[in-house]
Amino acid sequence: MGKLEAPNVMKIYECYYHLENIYIISEYYNEGNLLEKIEKMGVMNEFVVKFLMMQILDTVKYFHEKGVFHGEIKLENIMIFKH
Repeated sequence: MGKLEAPNVMKIYECYYHLENIYIISEYYNEGNLLEKIEKMGVMNEFVVKFLMMQILDTVKYFHEKGVFHGEIKLENIMIFKH
């Protein structure tokens, strides 16, 4: 896949293969995934949704421009980071 660097893409530092397992060392996202966040919040206002969707769509566009297509975009695969 090569190196893809975008502001909203988790960085992978190392990848190890051992027998049938793959071990990935990546950035730590301390807020969990988007589904967990929505379940905790209960309701999101339109400004939060707009902010999140703009980040998600910008990232998908970036990948598509690089010829990479994500096979499973879902809430559980969108990680949340809080500074």
